[in-house]
Amino acid sequence: MSAPGRSGILVVDKDVGPTSFDVVALVRRELGVRRV
Repeated sequence: MSAPGRSGILVVDKDVGPTSFDVVALVRRELGVRRV
């Protein structure tokens, strides 16, 4: 049996400049997860 995962909603007010992909990559790195 696997451990329950984290779930929830993260609202991001993205500035002009970084792409959505950049923001997702940052979130993945900071949270240490692959699936966002």
